[in-house]
Formats: sequence, C-alpha cells, structure tokens
Amino acid sequence: MNVLFLSELLHPHGGGAELATYLYAGLLSNADFNVRIITHRFAGEDALSRRASLEIIRLQLLGRNSMKYSMLSNFPALFSSILRDSIRWADVVYIPLYWYSAIPLAKALGKSVIIHLHNYILSCPMGTLFEIDLSSVCNGRNVACRAGCILAHEREGGRDLAGVLASIGLNSMGKNVMGWLASMCDAIVCVSEAQRRLTAETVTRNLVSKLHVAYNPLPNVPFIESEGMDFGYFGGYSNSKGLPVLYKAFRAFNQRHDGRVRIHATKFGNLSKALRIRLERAGFVFYGRLERQDYEEMFKQILCVVVPSVWAEPLPYVVLEALLKGRLVVASKTGGIPEIVEGCNGARLVPPGDYIRLADELEFVSSLDHRDALELGMKDRKTILKRFDNEQILGKFVGILDAVS
Repeated sequence: MNVLFLSELLHPHGGGAELATYLYAGLLSNADFNVRIITHRFAGEDALSRRASLEIIRLQLLGRNSMKYSMLSNFPALFSSILRDSIRWADVVYIPLYWYSAIPLAKALGKSVIIHLHNYILSCPMGTLFEIDLSSVCNGRNVACRAGCILAHEREGGRDLAGVLASIGLNSMGKNVMGWLASMCDAIVCVSEAQRRLTAETVTRNLVSKLHVAYNPLPNVPFIESEGMDFGYFGGYSNSKGLPVLYKAFRAFNQRHDGRVRIHATKFGNLSKALRIRLERAGFVFYGRLERQDYEEMFKQILCVVVPSVWAEPLPYVVLEALLKGRLVVASKTGGIPEIVEGCNGARLVPPGDYIRLADELEFVSSLDHRDALELGMKDRKTILKRFDNEQILGKFVGILDAVS
C-alpha cells in the first residue's frame, strides 16, 4: 500500500504531533508499506531523501501566518505537480495536523483520506477547548470562538496587535471551515479514548461516525537513573499547561523545605524579566536549548515530572517519556493522562487547577525514600512498555488504513 503523509512539520521540528507522525512513518515503512512524506524544508535540509520504502520531499510550505492558516492558503504547493503526482501515487492520503486544504484535491482524484487529531481543532479553532481568559474548559458548542478567548491565546503566544486582530477574524470562522473540509475525509483518528469522547461531544454529527482511536507510538527512550530529588516541568510559559497552578503549589511546598528542592524547567524563551525573577525565587531553574547529553545530565537531577495542565491534553508525550525514563509523575486528572498512567503506582493524579492538592502530592513524592522511588519508576517503565506495545499500536493504525483503502 502507498501512503502519502502531508505533514507541514516533521520531527525533530515541532512537538508531539510531529514525533508521532515520524514514528508512524518509520513503523509503516518497516512493515513494507511505501511511505512518502511531503513536509516543509528548513535551511540545510535536502529537498529529497530516501531510505528503503520511506521517501521525504521537502518544499517551501510555511509563510508568515500561523502554521494552520499557512497550510490552508498555500496555493502554490496545493496546485504543484509534485503534490498532484504524489496524490495520484497514493492509495491513502494521511493528514496528521493542518493541511486540510488538500482534502478536496485528494477526493477529486478518488483517494481515501485519513485525518489524525492531536488536538481539538475540529471543535475549537485554537485547538485546546480551553478558554484562557476565563480559566475554564470550553463546551465547544459555540458556532464561533469568542474574541476574548482568541485574544488571550494570541497574547500568551506573543503576537503583535496586527496578528491578534487577524487571528480574531480568521479563527472566528475556523471551526466551520475546518469542519467542512473534514467532512470530506474517510476516517478521523484520535489519540485517546478521552479525546474521542470530547471530540464526539463537540463536533457536528456527520463527523462522529468517522472517529477512531489509535494510541501514539512509543519513542525509543532510554531509562535514566535519577541521582537527585528535584522536579521537572516542560510545559513552558502557558496558562493552559498549568504554570500559574504549579507556581502557587511549588511556592507553598518549598516554604516547608527552605528552598532546597528545585524545578528544572524548559521552553521559557519568551519569559519577562520580572516573571523570571518571581519563578526563580520560588525554586525554578531555567534552561535554554539543550543538546542530548546536557538534557540527560539535567534529567539525572529529577526524581519526578510535574504535568499540571488544565486543558484536556489528548495524550501528552511528556507523561509517556517521563515514565519511560523511570520517573515518578504528578499530573492533572484530565484528557488522556489517566489512560497513560493506568496501572502505574508511581503516578499521582490531582484535579486540574487544584494547587493545594498539587502541593500535597509534591510533598508526598519528596517524602519517599530515594530507593523506593527508583523502584517505582522502574516498575512503571515496564508497565508502559507492555501497555503501549508498538506492534499492537501499528496493527490498530493499519486496520484503519485497510478499512478506508
């Protein structure tokens, strides 16, 4: 079977969605599928690369707009001979994130199309189903997003005024546009049962019957033995990732410990000086871009990874990778997180937004004997490797490909 991936970014660029796409491409090609990926070309990358049955074509795809609207409006790429020829070559066209504008072309050429949801883009133009300005989960039933919600999302992302105004105009229509394009596809893959349920509650009826669930593949993450008793947080400066909740919880926790315990934190490039000082006083230690060896050295100081998200994260890789590294996890009981940590005794869940409970769980982790914590981490790693078996995950995904081809 020939499978065409239309992915605007590809690992190591991007985040969890792009990592899952990269892993699925490798698993399929190793299983004798012919895989072709069309993705954005960054400086220093080859326009074409091949490895056995995996081919990557890199084009200039992204412009000044957000990635979502760059892909909807990139007509030169959409009408290029490379894209048309690739769609004709394919048995199935697979869209893991935002390239929905290619769906009408693929259907016009008689091809099956699969969409993979790594967020809630069909229910919410911002992809989160979380209203930052109100600090509450969105019910997803509004025809258009509120301007205040879009404004809060874009200001958090550091957009200028012109970008914010453009985003308010475009995203107010986004749900209808994305839903209309998605209605032409043959299947929609969700990454967790929780995401499928929430999506089914918030999309139009004609999409519900197309929803399937296939977990993301596990990356090859080695066990790293912990030498310290610190915490790790990798969500960056984001209200929806729960930074304000974590700040209040850790400040209360560290007052009892005289500042001896720290939180090692990444993805804080756009942090203001004043906020950085406040967080550092609470016990945060910030890192810039780390090479692999430096990242692993930093991780040795961490006993537990904290994931205080207040939005319903579909299936966050940060939880999976923490457990694979043998770390304890304290996380919000929301989205797909409970599905990940099922059966893991070293994982503690708290109600999203409850900083008092979060501080209590940080205290519990800190009270553990280091040897006991390491043993819990090793057992949880084995549990995750057994429950998220890549052969079974690939089998589920191939079943969806077979059903639509």
